[in-house]
Amino acid sequence: MSSSRTSDTARRATIRDVARQACVSIKTVSRTMNGLPYVSDDVRQRVQATATAIGYTPDERGRRLARLRGGGVTRIERVGFLLFPTYSKYSEPFFAELMEELDRAVLQWGWVSGFCHTLAEVDENPALKRRFAARTEADGVVIVGMGENRRADVARVAAMVGHAVIASNYLEDRTLSAAHFDRTQGARRVMQHLLSLGHTRIACITGFLDAVSYNRLALDGYKAALTEAGVSFRLELVREGWYSVAGAFAATDALLNDTKPRPTAIFCASDPMALGVYNAIHKNGLRIPDDISVAACDDIRLGRELFPALTTAGGDKVELAKAALRLLREEVDGERAAPVTVTLPMQLVERESCARPRTKMTAPRRSRGGKTVSDTSIGPTRQTSPPTPDRGMRDES
Repeated sequence: MSSSRTSDTARRATIRDVARQACVSIKTVSRTMNGLPYVSDDVRQRVQATATAIGYTPDERGRRLARLRGGGVTRIERVGFLLFPTYSKYSEPFFAELMEELDRAVLQWGWVSGFCHTLAEVDENPALKRRFAARTEADGVVIVGMGENRRADVARVAAMVGHAVIASNYLEDRTLSAAHFDRTQGARRVMQHLLSLGHTRIACITGFLDAVSYNRLALDGYKAALTEAGVSFRLELVREGWYSVAGAFAATDALLNDTKPRPTAIFCASDPMALGVYNAIHKNGLRIPDDISVAACDDIRLGRELFPALTTAGGDKVELAKAALRLLREEVDGERAAPVTVTLPMQLVERESCARPRTKMTAPRRSRGGKTVSDTSIGPTRQTSPPTPDRGMRDES
């Protein structure tokens, strides 16, 4: 007898135990524990007292599912993150820094980070896809970096997970809440800085020329600043860098050798592409900023460590993360009737990579062996042949 009682006490109490001892159905216990209606006060009190007495703790995934199916009030507790399909989760600097701030904010607010997957991982894993469809993995999802460029995917994800918002992108029709930086403003401020130094022949290394919506904002800011200054836009000075170091290197190398006269400054649509630009300038025997100025848009930490340190435009990633999570909380808690878009400002971050243009561009200085000589050396291994387009850094086509 004693042995049997010990065994009963040792095992974890279940919802069936609560139902049996409270003399109610399992469904009544479920409705009580999840705060759903149609349970009388005396039954609710009896069930809660029984659950406390035997040490019953509801399964959190089951509770979320019951609230979703039963129409009860849902408070956000667990949040998930979904990234665009080709994104390498831990190597793209801007989104890695943004994910750090999202994780930090989740912890500060007492939530739990349920998962961080790319859309490709979800699509390629049937079990994971089923859990998404059942909505047991998280109360809401932040879609990071996907917007109009992947409208169909965003709509599919939102329908699958129930509650979703976008961080660092948006949809043109604003059918989902979103938080993002004003990249047009950021690019304009960088360009205005270059123009104020006296540069008029300014090249642009963009991601993709056929990019749409949010993914074209930096190029739009580049064009707007030229127009405001009365400087003609020249398509031959705009090259695709595919949002990768190798792509930007190839684009800049071609630009410096094919364009006469050379540009006196280069604006990059992202900080990581500036690494490739630096290396191409180095390869061609030019110095930054003596021979050519370089500026970008993102303000990643690595930009501060380049030599010379990179002039760029940056926004507050802490505020971007909190804005996205605040929108998700309002969505889940039913505090907002319609989607909203939060646009955060970007400021010029002036460092050492820009200077006034030289009156005459010097030819590349070459050593006796024919190799380039330069005072600027940074970053990754240089590449001398144009690479295959690599969309692994940012899928912004």
